[in-house]
Amino acid sequence: MRNIVVVSAIGLLMSTAAVAGTKIVNGVEVRDWSAVDTNKDHSVSAQEMQQFLEAQWAKRQGKDKQAQ
Repeated sequence: MRNIVVVSAIGLLMSTAAVAGTKIVNGVEVRDWSAVDTNKDHSVSAQEMQQFLEAQWAKRQGKDKQAQ
């Protein structure tokens, strides 16, 4: 069940521009997944994605607090 929650959270965050390494190529938003693949095995594990998402959420919360 926990995996389903993690996968759902990943899907929600992927739809935002909050993902690091986002670039615009020929007018299309493209993500650099190597920024998430910390062990450089060319595969993003659930643990790597969770660590990345938690860092992004913490960063976003910090920006929201500063904006207030």
